Amino acid sequence: MNWIQSKFGRYYNENLFRNLFILWFLLFPFDANLFPVSVGVMTLYPFLILTFFLFAYSFLGIPSEAFSKTDKIMILFFFFWLAYGVAFFPFLPDKKIALYEIRSLIMMAAFICIVFRARYLLKAKPFFQLLNQLSLFLFILFTAVAFFEFFTGIHFSGFATEKLWKIPVVMQTYAPLFLYDNPNTALAYLFGLAILVFLSSIKSTSNTWKNLSITFILFLFSVVADSKFGKISTYLLAATWLIFFSLNKKEFFEKKYFWWTAISVLSILICVLTKPLYFGPLWKNSEHYLIPSITLASVQNDKLYFYSPDSLVKQFGEKEVIKSYREYQLRGTDWSANIRKNLLMNGWYLTKQSKFKGVGPAQFRWYHQQKTVPYPTTTVTNPHNYAMEILSQYGLAVFIPFILLCIFSWLSAFRKRNNNIQYFYLFSVCCIVFILISNMPSSFLILNIGWVLIPVFFIAPVQLEEKNA
Repeated sequence: MNWIQSKFGRYYNENLFRNLFILWFLLFPFDANLFPVSVGVMTLYPFLILTFFLFAYSFLGIPSEAFSKTDKIMILFFFFWLAYGVAFFPFLPDKKIALYEIRSLIMMAAFICIVFRARYLLKAKPFFQLLNQLSLFLFILFTAVAFFEFFTGIHFSGFATEKLWKIPVVMQTYAPLFLYDNPNTALAYLFGLAILVFLSSIKSTSNTWKNLSITFILFLFSVVADSKFGKISTYLLAATWLIFFSLNKKEFFEKKYFWWTAISVLSILICVLTKPLYFGPLWKNSEHYLIPSITLASVQNDKLYFYSPDSLVKQFGEKEVIKSYREYQLRGTDWSANIRKNLLMNGWYLTKQSKFKGVGPAQFRWYHQQKTVPYPTTTVTNPHNYAMEILSQYGLAVFIPFILLCIFSWLSAFRKRNNNIQYFYLFSVCCIVFILISNMPSSFLILNIGWVLIPVFFIAPVQLEEKNA
């Protein structure tokens, strides 16, 4: 018991902390989108206030067991990261954009501390059970919103959604955006919640049907958003579930699973065999549907005339028209893979220029805006790579300890792997998927899904401490 607990510990109530944690976790994906109020230099909103209240309140409770030295080091590292980022501030060329990222570092440290303390205050097993239920609820909520956007084409309005007016009906039109105004960011949250569902239950390796259903949803929206990282991640997960399925064959022969599967497959077959299928512009011959969106115009004698594109198709053929139109659409742009490669090379350039100390919070973006980097990235200014985002902005002083902590977490699971080899394998696959999805958004460091995932990766191996049949 420390001084704070001896003085104010009587105000701590475990049920109140648990309920506040539930509310906090359910609100984190919404962040500042619920009831924000501007107060001049900053914006206040319920989730922000709850975060810092829960952070402070957690120190009033006495943990069920003493914090391990490793967990203390992990928590302290993120406060060191915050202090290191703040130390840059007086010397930064663009302090305005740096303030937002420093705010993110503050929130990240608070998030990680809350998750660690919740694990000790609620005890490990109840904590992971609660985390599993909350993560699954949010995943279902996100899935419902994603399907609504997919079938209706209706999105929350934002900067990226305004651009949808300028493009024909293609994959991006149907990709879920939710509150994040970007399909890759929305996918990062969807994948992140799925990882939380998988890692928060030591028995998740035996829930093959549920896991395959989640993976199918992830694959569907990765295809719709045309996300290569998303598709690769789902292939890894699907292979994992199939391996587990082959090791747990008894599950298939249980009556409840057999009838569930039989009814589902039979229903789909009846629909496919008895009803005609319509493949609209999203799936079938999208180029054919693109032709009507091309509007031809000319000015004759100061009068404006419009024409059907059919005349072009008759003269040049559909493929040639589409090829030329695509070239027109892509004028002044570059291929995504090439831009990402140049962003990485620029990040390494900035790392070396800073003598491996880092250029400071959000300065990767500033240097690209100023065109002071050697490799062209068109209008793209964010890193699109989590590792390079950390290395180029915070240098080796942050990057190396962060990587070492991640390796230590994996080795901790590796040492206990014999207690549940399947969960260890799942943990390893989720680590790879995390690396992949962290490269989806333009900037991963400022997303709170990462602030929740990181501490869960650090504490998940504790579930391997007891043998599981």
